[in-house]
Amino acid sequence: MCRFLTIAVPGKSTPPVPTEFRRTINFAAQSNRSLTKYTPLDWTSFTATSGGCSCNLYHPPVSEPGDRSILETKYRKKGWSNAKIQRALKSSKPAPTRSHGLRDDVVDLVAVLAMAFREIRLSLHWYSGHVETEEFALKDAGCISLRRFLKDTTALGDETTIEIKAEDNES
Repeated sequence: MCRFLTIAVPGKSTPPVPTEFRRTINFAAQSNRSLTKYTPLDWTSFTATSGGCSCNLYHPPVSEPGDRSILETKYRKKGWSNAKIQRALKSSKPAPTRSHGLRDDVVDLVAVLAMAFREIRLSLHWYSGHVETEEFALKDAGCISLRRFLKDTTALGDETTIEIKAEDNES
């Protein structure tokens, strides 16, 4: 179906989308029990979406075209020698790919929300059923500072939840 980025913040209501993100990101209340079990009872969870889901807000890592056997088979069919195949494989470079992780404006949104609420939780899940009722478990990546998250957002990946805290000196 689709990937959804869920954000949880302290408080009882979904906050408005900060003005600078309103053209590209929407918030919608989220009450799936599989997500709310990771947050305190007085927190609110909501999905951040663009175009109805979060698929274009996060790009998963693309594995290198590590299956070089496909290339090797192709070269063998062309009648290449082992030496020529090995040289070609050694010099082949992966095609340029999109960087993985959260889209830049979503990283900025996370920073704005973390600064406003002092702590937030992000969860990323690929749904195969109904967004409000599907049952699943996520890998809890623990808690990190906002500063550390902004330097390396790879702690958040598919099927992961992470708490982000803004430090006092980040105000």
